[in-house]
Amino acid sequence: MKASQPVFFALFMIISSTAFGQFYWVGDGGNWSDYSSHWATTSGGSTFHSNVPGAGDDVFFDANSFTTGGQVVTLDQMGTANNVSFSGVTNSPTFTGAFGLTMAGDLTLDDDLAFTVTGDLTFTSSGNITVELGSIARSLPDFYFPNSSGTIQINTGSAANTVDRVVFGNITVSTAGVTLRVEGNNLNSNAKTFGVISLPANCSYSIRGPNGSGFGVGDSNIFSGDFIVGDGGDGDFRGDYTIFQGNVDLGADGEVRWRDQVEFEADLTIDGSTGSDIIFSQNMELDGDFNLTGSTIVVFDRSATIGGDIVVAASTVSSIRIDRATTVAGNLTVGTAAALSFTNTNDNSPSLDVSGNVNLSDNVTLTLGDGVDAPYTLGNITCGASVDITFDNGAESVSLASLTMGDFNIVRFNSASSGTSFSGNLVSNGDCASWRTIRSNVEGVQADLSFGAAQSVDANVIQDIAVSGASFTNNSGIDHGNNTGITFSGSHSPANLYWIGGNSGNWSDESNWSTTSGGAAGVCVPSSADNAYFDANSFSGIDPAVTLDIVGAEVQDMDWSGVNTAVRWEGVVTNTLYVFGDLVLDADVTVNYLGNIIFTMASATTNSITTNGVSLMGTVEFDYPGGTWTLSDDLDINGDDADLVITNGTLSAGSHTIALENNWTVSAGGSFTAGTGTVLLDGQNSSGDQEVDVGGSPFYNLTIDRQSSGGSSTVALLSDMTINNDLTIQRGRLEDGGFQITGSAGGTLTVQNGEWLRLGSNTVATLFPIGFGSVSLGNLSIVEYRSREDQDVEGGITYGRLFLAGGGNASRSKVLQGAITVNGELRIDDYNDFFDNGYQITGASGQTFRMDANSSFTIGTSTTTTQFPTGHDAFNIDASTEIIYASGQDDGQVIKALNGGGNSSYGSLTLINVAGVQRIKMLEGDIDIRGDLNIGDANTMDLTASNYTFDLEGDLNITGSGMIDFRNGSLTLDGSAEQVLDFGGSTPLIYDLIVNNASGVVLADDLTIGNSLDLQNGIVTPQAAEVITMNAGSFIVSVSEASFIDGEIQKIGGTAFTFPVGDGGSYRPISISASGTSTDAFQARYFASSPHSSYPINSREPGLERVSALEYWTLSVTNGSPTVDVILSWDALSEVENLDDLRVAHWNGSSWDNYGNSGTSGNVTGGTITASGVSSFSPITLGSSSLDNPLPVTWLYFTAERNSSEVELKWGTASEVNNSHFAIQRSQNGEIWRELGSVIGHGNSKEKVHYTFVDKYPPSESTYYRVKQVDFDEKYEYSEIKMVDALTIGSRLSLYPSPAQNVLKVRSEDYVVKLEVFDLSGVSVMPRLGGFFDQEIDVSHLKNGLYIVHIQYHEGSATHKLVIGK
Repeated sequence: MKASQPVFFALFMIISSTAFGQFYWVGDGGNWSDYSSHWATTSGGSTFHSNVPGAGDDVFFDANSFTTGGQVVTLDQMGTANNVSFSGVTNSPTFTGAFGLTMAGDLTLDDDLAFTVTGDLTFTSSGNITVELGSIARSLPDFYFPNSSGTIQINTGSAANTVDRVVFGNITVSTAGVTLRVEGNNLNSNAKTFGVISLPANCSYSIRGPNGSGFGVGDSNIFSGDFIVGDGGDGDFRGDYTIFQGNVDLGADGEVRWRDQVEFEADLTIDGSTGSDIIFSQNMELDGDFNLTGSTIVVFDRSATIGGDIVVAASTVSSIRIDRATTVAGNLTVGTAAALSFTNTNDNSPSLDVSGNVNLSDNVTLTLGDGVDAPYTLGNITCGASVDITFDNGAESVSLASLTMGDFNIVRFNSASSGTSFSGNLVSNGDCASWRTIRSNVEGVQADLSFGAAQSVDANVIQDIAVSGASFTNNSGIDHGNNTGITFSGSHSPANLYWIGGNSGNWSDESNWSTTSGGAAGVCVPSSADNAYFDANSFSGIDPAVTLDIVGAEVQDMDWSGVNTAVRWEGVVTNTLYVFGDLVLDADVTVNYLGNIIFTMASATTNSITTNGVSLMGTVEFDYPGGTWTLSDDLDINGDDADLVITNGTLSAGSHTIALENNWTVSAGGSFTAGTGTVLLDGQNSSGDQEVDVGGSPFYNLTIDRQSSGGSSTVALLSDMTINNDLTIQRGRLEDGGFQITGSAGGTLTVQNGEWLRLGSNTVATLFPIGFGSVSLGNLSIVEYRSREDQDVEGGITYGRLFLAGGGNASRSKVLQGAITVNGELRIDDYNDFFDNGYQITGASGQTFRMDANSSFTIGTSTTTTQFPTGHDAFNIDASTEIIYASGQDDGQVIKALNGGGNSSYGSLTLINVAGVQRIKMLEGDIDIRGDLNIGDANTMDLTASNYTFDLEGDLNITGSGMIDFRNGSLTLDGSAEQVLDFGGSTPLIYDLIVNNASGVVLADDLTIGNSLDLQNGIVTPQAAEVITMNAGSFIVSVSEASFIDGEIQKIGGTAFTFPVGDGGSYRPISISASGTSTDAFQARYFASSPHSSYPINSREPGLERVSALEYWTLSVTNGSPTVDVILSWDALSEVENLDDLRVAHWNGSSWDNYGNSGTSGNVTGGTITASGVSSFSPITLGSSSLDNPLPVTWLYFTAERNSSEVELKWGTASEVNNSHFAIQRSQNGEIWRELGSVIGHGNSKEKVHYTFVDKYPPSESTYYRVKQVDFDEKYEYSEIKMVDALTIGSRLSLYPSPAQNVLKVRSEDYVVKLEVFDLSGVSVMPRLGGFFDQEIDVSHLKNGLYIVHIQYHEGSATHKLVIGK
């Protein structure tokens, strides 16, 4: 079948070019190939396709496919389709066949379907694929996904039981990068059995199983075949008790998590290379071998049981974390040059038990523990050459069967544990050409070893070991001190050994060493007691090299001073050289050795290091309690990731320089004596930050010259640091990390141009380095205060660039402690509140003042007056920021005009004064505010100096006695959102006001215009009844349909004036002629609504046939007794038809009278009409002397009367324009209205029309009515509201006797719709009754007590009490 897949694909490509269709199976059972009988064009249809489905066709089996049970559909040929769906099938059909099915889309099965196809299922889509299998048991064929590069979703149900198991064949995915999900429809899903699963590289996979109760066939996911994943896979397994019966092979660089318990019946292989993460969140059982063929991190969060071996491949670096009991029934085998570490947590009593042997090949590093308490039990340990073993398992014990050490082995036993016990022997038989080392894992602290039988070893170097239980003899070995229970027999005599390796050779080869310079070869390899010399007789040939080839070489003194030719010192990073004495290098030596150099001692003394200008490439460590190492010259540690570590003892620099590429660490047992030397942190290529933990030891001079070419340029402190002289940041960034830097009065802090000093951490607010006698910050240097706690900013110094950062997403304070000069950019980052604290900031020309989002800057205090930072002439201020002028001392604070380059505008501008005495803050120039202007109590903002322009995009808020004096300045409102002007109850005088905001302006207080009002864009609306007053001589610059006053505007003076009023989106001005008196004052407003409710338009004086029902103006005199001409406007919405008969109508207090027509302009779609000599004002609108100007619906009357059980509504109109209909509405409370029906209007009418509507079933309570008149364009208006009184209901009903016993007599003269009897809990206790009542009702079944009788009439309802007493 697999060989046929290319044919399927070719067929798909051919068919895909045809027209696609929908194929519905009908006609019960049959063969797939019988298209004329079964493949219909519609569900249950009788029209059939002329072919079987193709690759682009959707296939449906549904409720109309099978009419009876037991039907079988046979796939009798290779099937192709797009989507195939069996959703909704009935009568339990079977789909079977030996041929395969190729789909370009998805597959959906139904629980009522038996799917028994044995041919392959191939899904050819290159995108996402969904396979819905339902919740029942199934046995499925092989699945192939040759093209998908998206998500493959295979869904089962959630039936976690022993019956509904889904059995898959093989699942094969061919395209890298696919996501495969095999899941249920919730966290629990059907149990599943899989064949072989094969995934290529970079696939993500999630396989979910049932939440069962234990391992077993019934409730587990079972992988019966192999499970194979390519490199870079990311896997997630859910569901308890997953079983792998085949091999599991996971590719390199992947991450896999088993979230529930899992069992492997064969082998588990992890092919990590640069590191794979394998996590077992629950218990793990492995019957086969655990093969780590690449570098891997394995986490056992619960117990792990491995029945076979753990096999770690050569040249890999792996870690196994054990959090509970971990047992290995087989062997632990580690390949050549591999590194393996076991780490622990102390959460759940971790332990390691290896019952088999531990086999360590050459050059292996094995670390057992990381200081956490965990017992270790191991079988026989057998080591190859150059093996390094460390036990570090806390206070717990180590139990070993035996330990056989090889050449140049180092074993460090745990000093903190309860001891290491041997049931067998420690076999370590070396000689002076193959030293072995046994020591404690902590210098100076003994490790306890106990034996059941006498032990004898040869040529071992032993230090800090205490033996008990049996005798222990070291023949021809070295006693490095602090040993007890050990007999040293024929101890090794220290020797001087000379390298005679000629051209090149390995350290471990005794043929390269002689006891004399240029002497005979083949004696010994240096031990920790021997000195190693390299001199003029050591090398011959071209480019000679010495390779340190073992993981733990040891030497007393190492002296290269006698070489007279260029020579290389080589070695890999995994090796270590222990120097027990002095180190002397020669200028002819090039060190390419990348491993560690650990300076240690057999007893506390003083040793020296002389490099003669040669750089070391690996980590340098100093480790012996009480030991001292002095530098004879400069020390350069230049490896990319090479550290300097002082674990125990003292490093004394004298006057020399220590240059370091990577981290500096001084542990609790170590110290550094700086002398007058310099520490130079000059990492250039290391990938991470250069970390410094001084451990309380000060530097004299510290210079940072770190400029990474692709990595980090940061030096990060891990502890407080003291500098006794100079701190210089030459290149790079120094981050104090929340640790304080302390200097000396004789020292200088220098930060060069372009370099960076960062102060504080998220949780600690450190100070600027304290104690330095002088500070030199380059003009382009950066000092950044970055704590997320409130932080002080050092004063009295000159900064280059000053950054205030670290706010996160909550505001943090930065408080200045003295006057400063900032010669570069001053930046206030997000969520930082900067207070100058009454200290002046001086900037520099050409530099930027910057404020990022949600930051603020407060200038001055209640007792001091400071100014905006001087000197800066470019600005970058976010609109969400706030600048606060806070001086309360005097009137001297000036509001900065942000004129210059960049974004020269404020965010929000706030004036505060907590001193309480009114203070003036003077504007120095034009300003632009993109946020709000807030003027607090006791502040006066003064624009009078030079009549400045003032641009505002937010709100204007004044509180208390705050005020603003514009004098002859201008205010422009040009925001994008609605702006509110709140003057705190005052009425400011604004000389020029420009409105240019499409979202509009809201007035919360009155305001006065001194010169001009320019309405360019946006409507000005009062919040309540606020008034804009135009002073005498002021004028309107512009006004339009897009910008006017939607409220009251007052004009003072005797000149002609057009009031720029409007309403409802319509600009409708009203004008007056000159009155001639300068003290006259008028006030006007326009209403785009009918005046009828307040000023009935059907009350008219003779000569007026109609009054507008659409609009009116109020025009009133607020001072004087003027007589003027009044000019009204109209537009197309006013519905004017005849200009000759148009009139100005005026409400005289009881009716509308005619002010005549002194002239019109325009046409019926827009114009003006004048009424001359008007001396009585407001309200005023358009009227007509004839019916030619309909001026929409004119109401004549509206009545509502209750007549018996009905309410009759009547209304009339004098005229109608564009009238669609009337909607009749009723309300019980006058607030919530319900529509009862509608009456068709007369469209356009100049005649009186009368209307009637009857509410046949009104409520009995008091009821409100109104009529809604609706135009054809859906505009509407309401009539006045009428109320009808409540109806008295039930007065002609009789219920007797009371109390009743067995019979209740009911008599009603009104028709009863229904009668019901309820008990006091609201339960009906009798059948419903209805009609005219004069009868007896049986109540004998009712118990004694009180009942409620509810009677429903056509006109309402009533309730009565009924008492039953027997």
